[in-house]
Amino acid sequence: TGMELKKRTGVNWIADFRDPWTDIFYYDAFYHTALAEKIDRRLEREVVEGCHRLTIVSQSLKDLMKTKSDKICPGKIFVLPNGFDEEDFKLSSDPPEDIFLATFTGSLANDARKMNAFVEAVKEVNKKYPEVPMQFRFVGNIDVTVDEVFHKNGLENLLVKVPYVPHLESVKYLRNSTAVFFFIRRSEKNKGIVSGKIFEYLGSGKPVICIGPEDGDASKMLRECDAGRAIDYENKDGIVDYLSILIHQWKKNPNLDNYSEKRMTYSRKNLTHELVKIMEKIS
Repeated sequence: TGMELKKRTGVNWIADFRDPWTDIFYYDAFYHTALAEKIDRRLEREVVEGCHRLTIVSQSLKDLMKTKSDKICPGKIFVLPNGFDEEDFKLSSDPPEDIFLATFTGSLANDARKMNAFVEAVKEVNKKYPEVPMQFRFVGNIDVTVDEVFHKNGLENLLVKVPYVPHLESVKYLRNSTAVFFFIRRSEKNKGIVSGKIFEYLGSGKPVICIGPEDGDASKMLRECDAGRAIDYENKDGIVDYLSILIHQWKKNPNLDNYSEKRMTYSRKNLTHELVKIMEKIS
């Protein structure tokens, strides 16, 4: 391991956390014994104390890591988020002109609670703008609860489901959409969740509708990039408001693409430059 090599050779060591360790939202689901949990926390502390640099994906996780030990120097912790591959998004963007088409790509587990207000908002917007054809497309491994929530609200005609497709094909679905949307998992520690999906969505150039904590890291990222909005799970009025804004924009121009310079800071090419800078600081 990196820790052992550092102990034996003194080599400079950058530890990278793409996810939390003992604080990840499903940690308790493993039913660790008290001894196993104690070992986990000891190893976690040794890693964050002993590495020369620590790279993590979000500011919230950085703040969390600083609490792991009084011996940790905050100056050695760097936020290095995930990103998107620019090459993937050289495909042409071709959103439909005759329909407002919002797309989700990926996997969606059984958690209807996080979708209820969203689908109710879609129902209200659909009634508010009957002249605007709308579709909400789910591409990937999607739980049957999606069908149930749309059916319960009488919106089955707005629902389109596409089975799992390879990555580049899923990018085509994004590029041929009006907007994109996703749901952050509902859990106690979800404010620091910055799903890899959000970076794909930034790369797509489409406005992003995120259903999740309004004061979380994903929300901050969307605001900084002028890329969309994060709206709380229960904030139906907020979802209605943002969908209405997008529909008004769509009526003027069905292509809502926005390739802000800030979005491009999350390309893997630019993030690699940032990693080089971090490595140079300890060379």
